[in-house]
Amino acid sequence: MDKDKIFGLFDFEGDEEGMDETYQPSTELKIYQDTATFKIGMFIKIIKNHEVFHQKLEKFFEEEIGGDFIQNESKEFSKLTTYNRAWHYIKDVDIDDKDHIFEILGYEYNFPNALPKYLNMLIKFYEDREEYLRCAHLHKIYTVLNEGK
Repeated sequence: MDKDKIFGLFDFEGDEEGMDETYQPSTELKIYQDTATFKIGMFIKIIKNHEVFHQKLEKFFEEEIGGDFIQNESKEFSKLTTYNRAWHYIKDVDIDDKDHIFEILGYEYNFPNALPKYLNMLIKFYEDREEYLRCAHLHKIYTVLNEGK
């Protein structure tokens, strides 16, 4: 593994004093961000982090004040924000692209059950909101997973 290649993904264009204003991801990073692997990974990471955060928050408040702190409205707002951000990534996964199918199945092989679990969560969420076009797209990805097993 060449550390220069890894750190080269995060090169800055411009001088170091103005890094925050002139940061441009390298071409390699931009290319990687357009892959189905990246998009699926971000989709899963966003939802998983959301779940872990809520579990820790509920445990904290239960231990500290001995009660249920999260109202249904705040949970729903949190889900809406998180799931819409996750949708931002998964919407670009194209099951008509054989490379995307390969990446979907590869991700499921390396991290079993994560993708179908989170796809089902989003399908249920968007069904309740009657956003059926999103459900259809998510269901197509789910079907590819089941056919590939």
